[in-house]
Amino acid sequence: MGRPKKLHNCRITVRYPHIYLVALGSSSGAEFRVTERNGTRKPGVVRFSGRRPDLHGNPMGTLVLDEEKFNTWFDGQTLLPNMKTAEAAAKWMVSNTEDVYFGCPICLFTTKNWDEYQAHVANKGNWILEQFELEVEEVENGNKD
Repeated sequence: MGRPKKLHNCRITVRYPHIYLVALGSSSGAEFRVTERNGTRKPGVVRFSGRRPDLHGNPMGTLVLDEEKFNTWFDGQTLLPNMKTAEAAAKWMVSNTEDVYFGCPICLFTTKNWDEYQAHVANKGNWILEQFELEVEEVENGNKD
């Protein structure tokens, strides 16, 4: 097999496929209804959890969404108009709740701006990878061991 090859002049794209939300203060345990009520069945909800302190000692909850999980959780249920996708639900929660923000899964950055959030998370991921020497190793027969 030989030694792994060092990467030179290559581009690595970092993509965080989830949506990381942060709720601060009294919203840190907030719950949001996602589906219509269906007879006696309770509506589907998403809930912030983890109530750990932020830098100022205030409670902070997190909620991580992604489209696949969102579809699995609420499969067969009638979604509310503003909750048709994980992205739509996240944007609605952030824009309609004072203490809910898009956040960074790596640091304490928060924002209400979707594009700023996307750029920050991608840049933070790239910044972390740049701290390491990355090597590529060719593997025979597609084995990853």
